[in-house]
This record gives sequence, C-alpha cells and structure tokens, in this order.
Amino acid sequence: ASAFDPTVDYLQKYHLPRSLAILIIYVIFFSAATGIIVGIARPIASEIATIARAVPQYYAEINRNITEFQHSSFFAQERVSSIKGGLDAFITNLASIAPNNILFVVGSFFGGVLSIILAFVITFYISVHEGAVKHFLAWIVPRDKSERALTILEQVQHKLGLWLRGQIVLSLIIFLLTYVGLKLLDVEYALVLALLAGLLEVVPYLGPILSAVPAVFLTFISAGWLKGLLVLALYVVIQQAENNFILPKVMSKSVGLNPLVIILSILIGAKVAGVAGALVAVPFAAAVTVYLEEMGYKSKEPVA
Repeated sequence: ASAFDPTVDYLQKYHLPRSLAILIIYVIFFSAATGIIVGIARPIASEIATIARAVPQYYAEINRNITEFQHSSFFAQERVSSIKGGLDAFITNLASIAPNNILFVVGSFFGGVLSIILAFVITFYISVHEGAVKHFLAWIVPRDKSERALTILEQVQHKLGLWLRGQIVLSLIIFLLTYVGLKLLDVEYALVLALLAGLLEVVPYLGPILSAVPAVFLTFISAGWLKGLLVLALYVVIQQAENNFILPKVMSKSVGLNPLVIILSILIGAKVAGVAGALVAVPFAAAVTVYLEEMGYKSKEPVA
C-alpha cells in the first residue's frame, strides 16, 4: 500500500476515485508481470528441461569422481563406500519422495497463492480507505498529539514506499549483472541462475550466497573446475559490490539515508533477529529517522 500510495494520490488529482486508481495500478502491474513471465517462460522452461535431462549425466560424473577419489586417497574404504551408497540411495528415493509429498507440495503452492491474493486484497482496502486508517490513528492518540502523529505516519508511509521501490530496482540490477556475467563466461542456464539471484536479493547478505551455490555446482559439474572457479569469483565480486556499493547507494537514493547508516542498520538487524531483522532493518531505520526528525532532532551533516 505504501509503494502504490504516491501513484494513487497522483491519479486522484485527475478526479479518479481511489478505488478506480488502485484498480488501474493493479491492471498495469499484473499486465507487466504477465508480460515478463510470458517473455522468459519459454527460455526458462527450456533451460530447466535441459537441467533435468542432464541430471543422470551429472550423477554419473559425481559417481566417477567418487570412484577416482576412492582409489587415489588414503581415506578408509568404508567411508568412501558409505558416501557413494548414500548418494545412490538419495537418487533412488527421489521418485518415491515426490508421490508421498505431492499433497503437501500442492497445498503449499495454493497456500502461497492464496496469501499473495489476500495481501493484494488487504492492500486494496488500505489504499481505498486510507482516511479511515488515519482517523483510527487520530482516535487512539491523545488529541494534542494527533496532528504530529498523522504527519509522522504520512512520512513513514512515504519512506516505506520508496524503500520497496528501491528493493525492486536492486533486484533488477543484480539480475542484469549476474545474467551479463554468466553470459560472458558462457555458462549454461544463465537466465534461470540470474533470475534466482535477482529473487534472492531480497535476503540481505545470505541471498547472494544461496544463489551462488547452484550456479557454482552446475558449472563445476558441466564445464569443469576452472569455469566453476570463475563463476564463484563472479558471484563474490557481485556480492562485494552489492554489499558495499550498490545496496547502500540505491537505498540512500530511495529512502534518503546515509550509506553507512544503511550498512550498520542491516548488520544490527541481522545480529538481533537474523534474516528477518536484516530484511526490515532499512525501513525500520527510515521510520526511526522520520520520528526523530519530527520530534526535533536534525542531523548536522547532510544526508548522502
């Protein structure tokens, strides 16, 4: 609702009802999302099918490496055999795992879809009845504080919207950098891996690591250790650039916070509440900054 609110206010200037304005935004948003999905669905499906067909080859390659390691190392014969046996059991049980958990998978999928629909429905009503939310806040706050509370609410809402749009821009940048880098290295499945990197970008610090694991593994198996190391180096460079330059700059332009404040807030949030804390650290810091400024605190140094 915070992300859509500025656009809703802009459309309302042309005498459009808020309900019609949010519906127009929904149509544009879902049309753009559908266009992107349709545009990349065919190449993604092709790459996923290629990965699925290559799984037996990867399995055979892993088996061969384990066998060579077994003959050339000083490790105990039983230990290497147990690793190989565990891998065989894992591959054999994949077929039996899927049918047993199909109901759980389907239920989780539709539960996720229902949650997304519910989020958009709640967003619609919050956007349409924005005045009711403000009236409720004014009702629960002491009368002499209500005007200031409403001012803080509007500014925090504006900051949250800017943060969310900055997060979308950040994910798009990481997707493009990863895709171009993987294409330059002539890595298979570049589109799928880059899309995964863009989606996981919402998880600070941990997201780039999670997206690097399948990329390095698939490249190592399909193209050898040298290209696998190059892909690892690519992800390390992107992660360092993202953590120390891209994320602070994008977020500072979006929410108006100093890059050092952004880095420190993410580190503190991760320390206090793990991944969830890192996710909400920047909007929380922006909200605290708005509150402090409204209460009379002004930074002596200009915001970068």
